[in-house]
Amino acid sequence: MSTIISRFNHEYGIYTPAQIGSLAITPTAFFKSPEGRVWKEGMDSFINDHPAVRFNRGKLIAHILELAVKAHRQNILQHLIKDYIAANINAYDFELKPGDVGYQEEQVQSAALSALRLIGIVFLNIVTLGIASIVWLAFLKSRVEVLDGETTELKQFEAYQASRLNETAPAKDRIRNLFTEHGRIEQRARQLNEQLQGLVEQRNLRANASSAQEQISQIIAEREELEADIANLLGAADDDVSIDINPLTSSISKKLGYVEPLYKKREGDDINISGKYKDKKKTRVVGGIIQKNQWGVPIQDTIPSEQGKWLNGKSTMEDLLGSAADWAMLNLLQKADEGEIRFNKSYQLAEASEAAKQYQLAIFKHMVFLMLDAAGVTADCTLVPHVILNEDGKGGSLQVDPSIAYRAEAPDGSKDVILYKNRDGWSPSDPSKFPRGIDPLAAKWILARYEDEFEEMKTLEKLLLKPLLTEPLDLEGVNKDLLIANELIEEIALALMDRYHGLFTTKLNHFATDNVATLDSLDQEAKSVDWSNVSKPWLNQEIRSTLLKSHRILTGLSKRGSQLLHESIDDKSKTLTLPADSSKALEEIKKFFRVIHLDINEGGNLDHGCLFSSLSISLLQGAGNKAEISPLRIRQAMAGCIEKNSVKWSQKIMERTRKRLPGKTVMTEGWTTDQYCKWLRGQDPGLKPTQAKRLRDDYNELELEVFANAFGIEVNVFVSGQVLRKDKKDFKSYYTYGPKTKEKLYLFNSQALSFYAITPKLTEREEGLDMEAKALVGHHQRFWARNCDENLADFDTGWNHFQC
Repeated sequence: MSTIISRFNHEYGIYTPAQIGSLAITPTAFFKSPEGRVWKEGMDSFINDHPAVRFNRGKLIAHILELAVKAHRQNILQHLIKDYIAANINAYDFELKPGDVGYQEEQVQSAALSALRLIGIVFLNIVTLGIASIVWLAFLKSRVEVLDGETTELKQFEAYQASRLNETAPAKDRIRNLFTEHGRIEQRARQLNEQLQGLVEQRNLRANASSAQEQISQIIAEREELEADIANLLGAADDDVSIDINPLTSSISKKLGYVEPLYKKREGDDINISGKYKDKKKTRVVGGIIQKNQWGVPIQDTIPSEQGKWLNGKSTMEDLLGSAADWAMLNLLQKADEGEIRFNKSYQLAEASEAAKQYQLAIFKHMVFLMLDAAGVTADCTLVPHVILNEDGKGGSLQVDPSIAYRAEAPDGSKDVILYKNRDGWSPSDPSKFPRGIDPLAAKWILARYEDEFEEMKTLEKLLLKPLLTEPLDLEGVNKDLLIANELIEEIALALMDRYHGLFTTKLNHFATDNVATLDSLDQEAKSVDWSNVSKPWLNQEIRSTLLKSHRILTGLSKRGSQLLHESIDDKSKTLTLPADSSKALEEIKKFFRVIHLDINEGGNLDHGCLFSSLSISLLQGAGNKAEISPLRIRQAMAGCIEKNSVKWSQKIMERTRKRLPGKTVMTEGWTTDQYCKWLRGQDPGLKPTQAKRLRDDYNELELEVFANAFGIEVNVFVSGQVLRKDKKDFKSYYTYGPKTKEKLYLFNSQALSFYAITPKLTEREEGLDMEAKALVGHHQRFWARNCDENLADFDTGWNHFQC
């Protein structure tokens, strides 16, 4: 530690305010010391982090010296100084203000610089001076500018310190006098104690003890009064410092230093653990013979990691967490299908109720569990282990570390400041909310210890998903390590939910699209769609007649479709991630589905785009002629549904019709339900100047959600870069809208732009099929195969050649 700080601590006493002590230090001497260089780097970094602030550097330097005194007392380590500065300084408190030294520096230049510039102009007009002189003048100019800056900085520092010195000089003298008086009183107390002891020895205790005790009590009272005077005076000299006259009994001082972690490394905790996110290699063997290449080297086939499909190829933490959130919610849906938990896509999941918050926490705890279970641990060259989350596709990876929290004293003494030794993509954004920080390494070690013990892992899973369980969880006798793991994972989940609130809110809004199910409803058996007048009064007779014809087809496909799949589609269950590239994803989709991509133009000012066109083709596929496949009828029914439930839809419509226009920083104003319904019907919505038009590129989850609930049918949307899940009975997407029904519609969405109407590809053979199956196959050939993307490839004109 710097001897400069130690020197004034010795002179003024360890309890003297930093404000007073820092007056004894010159910035030049301090910043040249080993300790001072670290503070100078921290200060420069702080200034660079606030480019919009024009600092009074002298005033800032004075405050930095105060912080250095405080940090010296608390033994703050050097690598924490930058965070300590950021936690204790408000940049705008040190902004250069009118009247400060140097405020006019930008407008009024120094005489030396002005003279140099004049000389330079004269010399530059003398051709014989040459290039060397010009370079020399440029050097002198830059040197004068530097010296001017340093001079201004020192003037600011002196002016600021002088103003404070006038305030604190009497305080310094008074403090010295008080401490001198304090020592004198203590000496008197010792003398009286000695006299008291002498009186006892002389057996005159009763006669003299009372008098001595009164004197001692008076001395003690004087001492307490003196200590109060010292504390009050020091508080007046520096309002930002709280003085504790007896640090040995101070609760704050006991808390300073490194925060005790919840878990410490044990014997057997490996610093190198292979991650499950990694693809595996397997030697190719055919007929019991190892296959080799032309150089005689065994051929290695790559076996893709199931976990790696969700984690690898993500180079930013936002991308990684977004994919992991999708993974967690899809995984929970599968568990609900199997009856393990109570979980669905209820709209209530995205609300701010206490029940919804418990469900949300369970989701993101499960997400953290999946990520850490798949993660690896790798030690660096200094044998410090790090948690490796993935392979980012660029030769690197994303890693996270324990926070290693340090508690330091805040300048005002009213609270402690929490500093983290390690900061990364998982670190809490507000350390005060997480004084222990987070510890993904400890959680990974516990998971690795029990990963082969099925019952223990099932118990941990129940702890993590406690709000979703269908039966109460008995915690009696639960392994303590599992309770620790649950707490560690919960801390990480809460930190991520706080830091990435916007990302996770968006994910929940995309997921929670069922306006029928409630949070506590079990995953019930899918129901058949009901298009009767009683349940859907907003459906007019024209569209209802077409829906009844479509209902026979959709019902038949829900019962028989899995038996009639095309021969090229095997009956194995599989989960695959569609390529992020839209054209490659579409090619993958075409292996399983027939695809129609057309723009239905009904004339007028209506712009249905591919979304309303695709929804109409899928829903009204039972139509006897093209005129029945009308997106306008679809939109009119959606408007009617909203008007019957305007209160439920008003907030969603307002939020999801806002947008940020190019070159603008402020979002536009959202629409009302009345405006949205008029727009759906093709009428003028009467937008205000602060509202934006809704173009076809804006059609999104709002339209899908309204459609699915207006017609009471489940809509599965497969998205490029996301997951397609196939089981023996059905195809399932992560993005589903509407209630859970037996009849389903399917869409493909490429890069959140184009929508395609799709349906599972059926066999072309009719031999051996009964009448119902032949009817379904025949319809598939007439409607889907004849009008599919391969035959009607032109998006704009394909509708002209469409046939029912």
